[in-house]
Amino acid sequence: MNSEKYALVSIVSSILLTLAKGILAFITNSLSIFTESIDSFLDIINLIFGYVAIKVSKKPPDESHPYGHEKIESLVAYTEVIFIFLISVVIVYEGFQRILNPQRLFNTFVGISILLITLVADAILSYINYHGAKKHNSPVLKANYINYLGDVFRTFAVIFALILAIYNFYIFDVIISFLLASILAYEATGLLKESLHILLDTAPRGILREVKRIVTGTEGVRKIRNIRARKVGDKLFVDIVITVDKSLDVEDAHKIASTIESSLRDSLGNVDVIVHIEPCYVRIG
Repeated sequence: MNSEKYALVSIVSSILLTLAKGILAFITNSLSIFTESIDSFLDIINLIFGYVAIKVSKKPPDESHPYGHEKIESLVAYTEVIFIFLISVVIVYEGFQRILNPQRLFNTFVGISILLITLVADAILSYINYHGAKKHNSPVLKANYINYLGDVFRTFAVIFALILAIYNFYIFDVIISFLLASILAYEATGLLKESLHILLDTAPRGILREVKRIVTGTEGVRKIRNIRARKVGDKLFVDIVITVDKSLDVEDAHKIASTIESSLRDSLGNVDVIVHIEPCYVRIG
């Protein structure tokens, strides 16, 4: 199954889950279920954006986008973070309102029963997106996996709040809502860092050191003048400037560059390498 189908399955499933949670929030008056339904609704929006992003990112490089279109996935993941932070603020505000004006919960047994079903569904969707993210190295599918995994744990917490509501401990519904908001914000922070690294062309951790080690160990390389690296989607782009003995002919210099490119691909996988060669003037005697 390609990444587009993973995303499409997630969209359809999220629509069904959102409808179920929205109805539950209405009949139970639970803030924690309301939180989950809002989160699921925004998930649908983000999943649609993600589906479009995956389709766009598969386009080959062109004149306007010589490095390809993969960054669109990271941009969508970044947008998803903004939505998550927005959810957290809304939850906290509504929670404080309910502390000041406590509200009862209704139909808690029905709510618990249906939430158990949605919990299983979220767990399955989390696994599907995790498998898709590993297979296609997709930031969007990884964001989906994190969202659904979070839904699983959050649903456990909501069920716990509903159980306590049976015994009139309604304050725990608000407390769980605050906990959910904190978890959402924490997840969003990690995703924000990862997305910004790609959008700002930050060199992946340890890559420059590994490239330097490989280039330095290549026979014929006299000196490394410069190394640049950035990641676009699942592909790494590396630009290297090296010096070689000025007496080498073009063919021998080209062999050194080819050796570097081959070694980097063997070590780093999906990498696009450009090696610029300059003559090295060495004094004799």
